[in-house]
Amino acid sequence: MRVCALERMNGRNEINLAIRRICAYGRSATRQSAIHRRHRPSLPDTARQRHTRRFLPFCTRLIDVPIGDVVYRIRALKDRQQFHDPDRTAERAGVPAALWSLFGQLWPAGVELARESLSYRIDGRRILEIGCGLGLSSLVLKQRGADITASDRHPLANEFLTHNARLNGLKPIPYNDLAWERPEDRAIGKFDLIVGSDVLYERDHIAALLNLIRNYATPEAEVLISDPGRGQCGPFAASMLGVGFTLSSRGYDIPREHRRNAGRMMRFER
Repeated sequence: MRVCALERMNGRNEINLAIRRICAYGRSATRQSAIHRRHRPSLPDTARQRHTRRFLPFCTRLIDVPIGDVVYRIRALKDRQQFHDPDRTAERAGVPAALWSLFGQLWPAGVELARESLSYRIDGRRILEIGCGLGLSSLVLKQRGADITASDRHPLANEFLTHNARLNGLKPIPYNDLAWERPEDRAIGKFDLIVGSDVLYERDHIAALLNLIRNYATPEAEVLISDPGRGQCGPFAASMLGVGFTLSSRGYDIPREHRRNAGRMMRFER
């Protein structure tokens, strides 16, 4: 009986040791996985010199997005809880903490704009994407061979745009840190087509966006805005009609929120 008890004890000890080893391995693997998830977007050479040995404390993820016949790989923020603005650069640029992570998400209105980007004419046209965020529409247009310039106000937008272009085997996309309410910067030039998605959050965005269009649109320019059904959509359309544009629009679904025909794809021409 003593031998049997000892054997049972030794068996239990071996099992407990195995469990401890598995748990230790699991904790190690979790730490390694967390390290890999905390990916720092690739930086241009000039930015890399400025940020030498600096580790950005936010998590990202890879998303595969089919647009037409091409699947685009997009580096996005892991979720809306990510935040990193230690020197208040984003805050000074007009991006409050509550909105800091929004640029790094893939939104339904942005995906719909990217799909729309497959169909419109690009030959001989300068195109500006406003509020580009992760740059999906700019990537689609670059893939088509368009003369596309991306713009945003978020201090990390250009880094993610550059990284996502590399992920998809595309050349760098010209970028401007473009504040809508500023006076015209003549060095930027004029554009034949201005596109944007989910850019009408607040009432004062309408006047600011009208100012940008006045500054950077050619006399014959088109403006294409993809809106998920926010409250500023109607007032913005009325303001555009008031300055000489005509409007054609169509609805689209927001599957994530189970809202049918809630989004609006608005095309303004003059």
